Amino acid sequence: MDGLTIVPMIDDRHSQELCEMMAELYVEDPPAAGQTTREQFLRTIERLLNQPACGSILLLQVDGKNCGYAILVPYW
Repeated sequence: MDGLTIVPMIDDRHSQELCEMMAELYVEDPPAAGQTTREQFLRTIERLLNQPACGSILLLQVDGKNCGYAILVPYW
């Protein structure tokens, strides 16, 4: 993909847009264990921003516009 940039999310200025992308994912692929809420998304984002040892969020951008994301959580 031309112009693809991967940007670490280091503050909450993209939180609302990220919540929208997260909600779209769960519409396409609903969780088996019930509903997810915008509040859950915001708490997850807040925790990862405030406690980077718990994980990180990467924003995928094309020509400066967010088009995807990755939530990376260490597990072993």
